[in-house]
Amino acid sequence: MTKPLTSPTPGSTLTSSSVTFQWTAGTGVTQYVLGIGSTGVGSYNLYNSTPITATQASVTGLPTNGETLYARLYSLISGTWQYHDYTYTASATPAVLTSPTPGSTLTSSSATFQWTAGSGVTQYVLGIGSTGVGSYDLYNSTPITATQASVTGLPINGETLYARLYSLINGTWQYHDYTYTASATPAVLTSPTPGTALTSSSVTFQWTAGTGVTQYVLGIGSTGVGSYDLYNSTPITATQATVTGLPTNGEKLYARLYSLINGAWQYNDYTYTAQ
Repeated sequence: MTKPLTSPTPGSTLTSSSVTFQWTAGTGVTQYVLGIGSTGVGSYNLYNSTPITATQASVTGLPTNGETLYARLYSLISGTWQYHDYTYTASATPAVLTSPTPGSTLTSSSATFQWTAGSGVTQYVLGIGSTGVGSYDLYNSTPITATQASVTGLPINGETLYARLYSLINGTWQYHDYTYTASATPAVLTSPTPGTALTSSSVTFQWTAGTGVTQYVLGIGSTGVGSYDLYNSTPITATQATVTGLPTNGEKLYARLYSLINGAWQYNDYTYTAQ
């Protein structure tokens, strides 16, 4: 009697272009022939073992395009060839986003997304969105053959962005999902110049707007980094604050400027010398 192919599991997807097919010996079998094809049941345009006595055959050069492959295993029993037919799916690898590094924070409102070619992939689609996994409200490449896409106009508010990269393999779209954090820049104190000596007990502190910042808090203290015993602006939208009553004894003063970005407070620390 004939026995079926045992490895790889019939009906499974192959993992590479090189595969060792194995089968049980059966009973009363004196020779085997293994044929592998891509043109239909019983085809052997990819491989034909010719009669062998081994119970395995290593096949190389198989396609990696996700197509259906056909295997036929013949067994010679009492001078008669009997066979079983099987199918497999050729190996294929969807593209993978490589740059910017998935999970990272983007550095601006423009980014060039790059990905691997994959194997067996004939087209790609890149979608970028802000409304959830698989969204593409910010960008949709439509089908392309390039392995990169330049995207402009991305938000700079520190929110989570969602990327989905589709790969067309043998007529079927497969995809991988990724997330990024939109670019955002906390405000930076510019005046008085950080590290300098103040010129009076009343000072107007000024800072850049940053990007994606919705509110600021300025704290001035004398008891250490992050202290605000001398001044606390509470949340404001202005990019400056006038502080009075500062000491004039030459001691070190500490300034912390908070920026509210996408609901999270970020800050930069500075020091000054009192007048």
